[in-house]
Amino acid sequence: MPASATPLPAATRPLMGIAARAASSFPTRLFPPPWTIEEHNNACFIVCDSTRQALGYFYFEEGPGRRSAAKLLTKDEARRMAPNFAKLPKLLRRSGVCQPPLSPTPRSARSC
Repeated sequence: MPASATPLPAATRPLMGIAARAASSFPTRLFPPPWTIEEHNNACFIVCDSTRQALGYFYFEEGPGRRSAAKLLTKDEARRMAPNFAKLPKLLRRSGVCQPPLSPTPRSARSC
């Protein structure tokens, strides 16, 4: 064994097996389509995936005083941004920037 290569401590060897098993169990899609938009409490739009996992929040305020103090969007601005956010997976796939992996890969090795 070269001097620069040192064996891993015995305590870390089982963890490597756990990590390899966990990596092979990742789903191929983290946020499955379709993504939907819901308005919540007349305060924000929430973009969710098909498992109802919240992916993005777009907060708004109609009162100009509170909106400027909190730096919030108007309801119209939030209503326009949420659908564009929900279209991102389709747009990225079409442009070739983000391709879904062919096989399950660990999150750190994914392109997006």
